[in-house]
Amino acid sequence: MYKSNVNFNSYKIFYEVATSESISDASKKLFITQSAVSKAIKKLEEDLNTNLFYRNSKGVKLTEKGEELLFYVEEAFNNLVTVER
Repeated sequence: MYKSNVNFNSYKIFYEVATSESISDASKKLFITQSAVSKAIKKLEEDLNTNLFYRNSKGVKLTEKGEELLFYVEEAFNNLVTVER
């Protein structure tokens, strides 16, 4: 089995931030603090060695690599839902 140092929960946090384009909104939806969301995203970016978001005062936008990751994360989540059915 493939071993990874990335926590799958990090992908859930990434997904919520990416789809809401807001760390604050994602933290509310996930019931965790904004700082925990920020730290999880920063750790994921470090683990993947790439920037996933452009950050500004109005929120976040996906980088090209972030958009690519979102495609695969959505596909993986959809596959998990299919497996559960």
